[in-house]
Amino acid sequence: MSVVILKLGGSVITKKDREMQADFKTIKRISREIESALKQSPDLKLVLVHGGGSFGHRIANKYNIHLGLKSGNQIFGFTKTIQVMRKLNFILVEELQSLGLPAIPLQPSAISIQSGGKISEIYTKTLKFALNMSCIPVLWGDAVFDEKQGHSILSGDHIVAFLAQNLDVKRVVFGTDVDGIFDSDPNTNRDAVLIRSITTDNIEKTLQNITVSKTIDVTGGMHRKILEVLPLAQKGIQIEIINAKRDGYILQSLLGKQDLGTLICNRK
Repeated sequence: MSVVILKLGGSVITKKDREMQADFKTIKRISREIESALKQSPDLKLVLVHGGGSFGHRIANKYNIHLGLKSGNQIFGFTKTIQVMRKLNFILVEELQSLGLPAIPLQPSAISIQSGGKISEIYTKTLKFALNMSCIPVLWGDAVFDEKQGHSILSGDHIVAFLAQNLDVKRVVFGTDVDGIFDSDPNTNRDAVLIRSITTDNIEKTLQNITVSKTIDVTGGMHRKILEVLPLAQKGIQIEIINAKRDGYILQSLLGKQDLGTLICNRK
């Protein structure tokens, strides 16, 4: 059973400048594209992972959930972060189900545990069973229990990396709000060039040549994302970073089109 993981960034499915505001229009469009892809490719086994955007991040930062349990009021913040992320997940899953898609939420805080901010375990047996039943498992970045520090943040990107290492995954698609990886920040440099392909043999040189930007979403996040998916590419898993805000890109990517953004692969 070969699986495709689709990661939808929080900046794609929420309004970044509005607290706890989902981007319903984009969620509806992406859901329709997923429906179309599954109709055209019935054998496609899909796992969805989504970020928190304007839902989870603000509350998690307010209570410093990522720093671990240091004061009593963080317990409330921990549970509140989990709850607001469930709300965002409900919106996405409800839209998928309205199209007749068998999407099923798998709450990371209930099936995962970390130690010092790093994954100790994600219980994948339920997820594998869901895939065998032709369901679409939907997971998300979440606040989780932590053996060393009480609680911590399990990011959607870390979930993707773990699942890709522990399932039979052939491709990972990151749906972001940018066209891919650029040699500089396209928000500040009109001449920024989109890097179409990165291979495991030139990835370090590519990272050195990418200009560090002041925009967290575009720079530090992208650098971190590249480094985190490198072991996946070395395993032969194809990684694609595309702009999920563009109509049709999710559909085309799920159907195998590869020139939509930046491709990271184990190819010289």
